[in-house]
This record gives sequence, C-alpha cells and structure tokens, in this order.
Amino acid sequence: MKSTLQVLTIIAATCLFALAPWGCSDSDSPADGGDPDTTPPGVVSVTALDATHIEVVYDEKVEETSAEDGDNYLFIDASTAANSSEAPAATGDTLHVASAVLDNDGVTVTTTLWSSMNAAPYDYTITGVKDLSGNPITDGASGSFTGSAAPDETPPVVVSHVPAAGATGVPVGQTVAIEFSEAMDYNSVAGAVTWTGGGSDVSYDFDADESHIYYLQPQEILQRSTMYTVTIGNGATDIAGNHLTETSWTFRTTSAVDNTSPTLVSTTPADGATNVPVSTNIRLEFSEAINQSSLDNIIVTPEIGDGVGTWSSDGSTITFDPALDLEDDTQYVFLFPQGSITDLAGNGMDESVSFRFTTGANFPAGRIAGQLSGDAGTAAANPAGAIVLISSVFIFDYEEESAPPIEGTDIAGTNGVYNVTGLADGMYWPVALKETNGDGRLEPDLGDAVGAYGVDFDTGDTSADSVVIAGGALVGGIDFPLIDPSVIAGEVSYGGSAYADTWWQYDFHVGIFDEDPSGGDIEPITGTEGASLGNDPEYVVHQFDANLTPGTYYVGSYLDVNRNSTYDPAVDPAGFYMDGGSLATVTIANGSDVFDVDIEILDPALFSGAPSGWHIPALDGENAARAEQWRLLREHIDRLLAARR
Repeated sequence: MKSTLQVLTIIAATCLFALAPWGCSDSDSPADGGDPDTTPPGVVSVTALDATHIEVVYDEKVEETSAEDGDNYLFIDASTAANSSEAPAATGDTLHVASAVLDNDGVTVTTTLWSSMNAAPYDYTITGVKDLSGNPITDGASGSFTGSAAPDETPPVVVSHVPAAGATGVPVGQTVAIEFSEAMDYNSVAGAVTWTGGGSDVSYDFDADESHIYYLQPQEILQRSTMYTVTIGNGATDIAGNHLTETSWTFRTTSAVDNTSPTLVSTTPADGATNVPVSTNIRLEFSEAINQSSLDNIIVTPEIGDGVGTWSSDGSTITFDPALDLEDDTQYVFLFPQGSITDLAGNGMDESVSFRFTTGANFPAGRIAGQLSGDAGTAAANPAGAIVLISSVFIFDYEEESAPPIEGTDIAGTNGVYNVTGLADGMYWPVALKETNGDGRLEPDLGDAVGAYGVDFDTGDTSADSVVIAGGALVGGIDFPLIDPSVIAGEVSYGGSAYADTWWQYDFHVGIFDEDPSGGDIEPITGTEGASLGNDPEYVVHQFDANLTPGTYYVGSYLDVNRNSTYDPAVDPAGFYMDGGSLATVTIANGSDVFDVDIEILDPALFSGAPSGWHIPALDGENAARAEQWRLLREHIDRLLAARR
C-alpha cells in the first residue's frame, strides 16, 4: 500500500499509521556494519494460485509499504499483448490488482485481482518495490507465468489488527486498524463490524485503504479504564464472496488523563527555506505521539505525490520520502488548521500554524495584505487566529471535482491583520475562515465563520472580488469581514415498526417552526430538502440558507414513505425534537450553533400532534440570491480544506 502527500492533504496510508502493526520502512544502514546494500530485490517466482490470486516471491525481505502498493504490479494477458499495437496493452488486457499483502516471511506477496484470469500465458512487470535498505526495483522485473482458471474458494482471514488482543493502556483516541489477507468487499465489511464498550456501541467513521486494510476512527473519545470489543462477523466477504470466520478481540483503555494539546515542534525543510534540494524528504516533529490518521487534515500545495512514511518509535515524528522528486523552482505550502492534528487522547492543536519552503533561489515577491473584521456579537468578533487562504480560481465558478489550489496562506494576527507573501504575478481570490462552533475543527458546513474579499452579507454585497499582483508588488488594503452564521444540526432516526425493513429507502424532511406545531395546522417557516435516511441521517439548517433570525424554534421531521414531498399524517412517520418526552425548543442567538438536535420518527399510530401541513416556503429573490452565494462560498472553502482518500 502507499503513503501519499497529495494536493491539499496528506493521505495517511498504512505506513503513516504508527498504530498499524505491520510496520514501516527500515533503516538504510546495514545490520552487520559492512558495505551498504545497493542491490534492489529480485523476483524469484510469480505463480497463479487460482483465478484471482497471484503470488510473488522475492529473493530478499522487502519493505512493506512498497510491496503492498498495487500500482507496482502489472499483469497482462500475453496472447492479447502480443497482438496489440497499444502500450503496454489495450484496455481490458491488464489484470488490475485490488490488493497486495506481504506475508510474515517478508518475501512473499499475495495479490488479489479485481477480475478473474484465464488458464493462459501472462506477462508481469514489477517496479518500485524496495528492499529493507531502501533499494527500489527501478528498471522493472519482468517475466511470464501461466494463469489459472481455478475458482477462488479460500476464505479471507484477519492478518493483524491494532490494538492487539488483550492490549491494555490503549489511548482513548485510538483508531482501530484491521488488515485482511486479501481485498475485501467494502460494504460487507462495513456491515459486519461492531465495536462495543462501556455498555454501548461505539460510533465511528469507517474507511479503507488498498481494499484490504480498514480503519475505525471513533467519533467521540473512548471511556477511560474500559474494556472494548471489536467483532467482525461472518458477513464480511472477500471480493469473490468467500466468508470470513467471525473474529473478535478485546482491549482496555488507559486510565490516564491527558488535556494537553499537541504542537508542531519543527519541520524539515525549515519554514522559509530556499534552494531546497528536490530529493529532500519531509520531516514533521510534534510535541507528542499523535493520531496519525489526523494527518489527513493537513493542507499541502502543490501536489507532492506518493511515497513512504516512516514514524519514530515514540510516534511523534514522521519522515516522508516522496516517490518522485519535488518540482524545480517551486514553492510548497503546508497548513495545519486548528484542531487538524490530534494526539492519542483526542486533544487537537489549539491554533493554526503553517510553514513554506521553495526549491528555487527565492520566493515570489508578490504580497497581499489587509485586515479581517470580526462579526460583532458572535464567536468571530475577534478575527485573530483566522486562516487566510489565497486561491487562483474564482471562488463562485469552480466546477472541477478536485480541490482548488492554494497559492499562499497566513494566520491573522492582532486585530485581524494578515500578510500573505510569496505570491507570483497573477489574479487571486482571498478567503478566510475561523473556528467558532467550539468543536475544535474547521468545518464551514457546521457554522464556522467564513469570509471572502468583496463579500459582505450585511450590505447585501455577495459578489467576490479579485486581487491582481503585477511586478511582484505588495497589494494592501484587502480588507473584508468574517461572517459567522447560526446553524441547527442533528440526526434523524426511525423508531417505529411499520417500516422496519424499508425505512432506509425513504427520504426524510426537516422543518423549523416558530410556533408550537403540535396544536394543529402549522406550517414550518423553513427546513431542508429531502435526504436519504439510509445514506446519511444527519441534517444541517443554515441561517443564510434558511433565512433564520435569532429566536426560539421547534424542529420536526417526517419520513416521506409515499414519496410525494408532502407530509401525509395518515401514512408518513413523523417526530419532533423532544426532551424527556416533552416537546423541546431550540434557541439560536447571533452566530450561535446548536448541535445534537436529534429527532426520532415514529409511526402515525404512535405519533400525534403533527401539523397537517408541511410546505416549506421558498425564499424571496434577494434572500435566495444571498443563500446561493453563501452556499457557493461555503462549498468553495470546504473544497479548499477537503481531505480525500
């Protein structure tokens, strides 16, 4: 598998996880103190085990990250390749690798294919795999083997996992990492995993890497001194449909209390370094062991690419060796947003930091400077600490799926003053954001403050303005306000029985009421469009999207089982935000955010008092335009911060 420093984010793959049991790259120094090893590994054999598995054996132990990178293996139907004018082969001739797993012997790799091969001749080419001294196969190890049509009847097994069975003193922010013997069916694994402890289920984010390694990141800090159990049921299958034998293990969390936030201690290259060699490795040292999965949240631009990450024994320092050299005469910018890096107790960085270096002789001379103004009466009233991002694309007209580039950044100081340096001549669009909802993370979609040069919702100006740098000049006076809208957010669940087998198929709608809706025919003043309850039960109502003003509201939801986008009391399950069995209210002040407004939807026969109507009014022209610009601004900043695996 591979580690990646990618545009705007470090993709933390297996070797970047100190919590992963299967290791990282080793030292380049020879163990016996003799001459350094400069010979790359050789391939002893390539053998088809069945129609979907190919075994590769090397002549020495290989470094795991490169050995488990499926992109390093190319298998081609030799009969087709011989008749093909394309290079290396026409579409469909290649056997695409779903996963590659290194055996405990250190020399045997079993690859799993996405599709079956035939009992026919195949060619192979293997590149990029390194030995334990770091010598890669650069010219490609090539040869032939005979394929197999034998069906895959080998069930998958769990090769290793973190925490280990019976582990004690496990950090309360620990990610569970699971490695299987081969590529697995993602949905089957997701549905087969349970994680329990302290008398309840653990809520976690589920992710995968290279199809055979899966991660469970707890959404909340685990309880201290508590036994936890992870179980993978026999519903988990490999991609051929073979079932795993149920596997389960337990571990106990630590009793220690840690409230200290991690900090970035040093970097290599250093901040402001020039003439950095293109072969340089990136080294990040933190004040303590960190949760390496949180490296997903670092913003890096431009793209650095795949490589190998090596962690220090104490888990506080990573050295990243890019697979390709850095670009010549290029500035690289690293940004660590507030809360982006967390330690193993779940504490996030309490402030944003950044650093930059260049492989050129100096940085571009252009600068953009100005002052942010806070949003009075909100958590963004003081703009100090806000992040200013300079992008070279128009923020309201960017349709590519990839994240927009970040050309420069700065952290606003006292009174919101900022100064972004190192900008080449060109046209730019400045934006800013500040953590204000109290969760320690930068999430514009959940009510954090944002702003863009030229945009001022208080005056009705929703058009972003550009800044042009020419002749390496300083462009000052680029002042703009932060906007800190209120949000109401929560989760909807179905607690009835009439639709117990089909509830996940239907959309749910959320309505915001400014009057007690239980007394009759009361319409919501705003709400959300329908969303699939089975795909994502969470909802967010934004102030600007919904034209909410400070006040007290009731929140309800219904399940649209007849799919007519209208609440029908006789058939549609519904519910309200409740507190102890009584109808509850939600109060928002200027810029405040209210979370965990959770709603349980009940069957019509069990729920009474729902309003007979449920028609969410459309915004008028001016408010609709403002809502659209707010949505575009929020989505643009979300893309700038996007962490993609």
